[in-house]
Amino acid sequence: MNIQLIKPWLCLSFKPKTRKPGASILYSKTAILTCYQLKCLFGLSLRVTQGFLDFLFRKLSLPIRCPHYSQLSRRAKELGNIKLPSSNNNSLLFALIHSTGLKVYGQGEWWHVKMHKASRRRTWRKLSLLVDPISQEIIDNNLTSSHTHDSIAAIPMIAKLPHSIDAFWGDGAYDSSNIYKILFEKGIKPIIPPPCNATLSP
Repeated sequence: MNIQLIKPWLCLSFKPKTRKPGASILYSKTAILTCYQLKCLFGLSLRVTQGFLDFLFRKLSLPIRCPHYSQLSRRAKELGNIKLPSSNNNSLLFALIHSTGLKVYGQGEWWHVKMHKASRRRTWRKLSLLVDPISQEIIDNNLTSSHTHDSIAAIPMIAKLPHSIDAFWGDGAYDSSNIYKILFEKGIKPIIPPPCNATLSP
């Protein structure tokens, strides 16, 4: 029975080593598809899916392991036109928002900085992500300039939230009267820690 389970899990058709970068494929396409099916079935992240399958294999005394979550992410494109189920935005209960900076590199930047002693100033963009903390799926995103405040970038994303959302999480950057106003209009409870020097607004 173990052989029947192990054989489709591993890719036995190893190709001879070539000069191209990268190692030979160890896990079959069936293994990748199985991991994604379990991920969608139980609503897990890729990291948790890896831990769940490794724990299951140990309990069954199987000498196989789950592919690393980063490998699962890279090989997702091999699934082709297979449509994996995703959560319905109309049934979401919570939303979490955060922003991060993206550094933009120009063509030949290393040459201009190192060889010609050009300016080291970089061009930045700000990416705001609205995430479901339960399924860890991205609900919405907004790419703005580095000068746009987080609270301003969040307003158009909050406006698109379904009415099923019960609570909205954010850090102190979203402690804005405009954010509170639009959340209260949609009946969403804000969970935003105010800064230490915050004062009550009229």
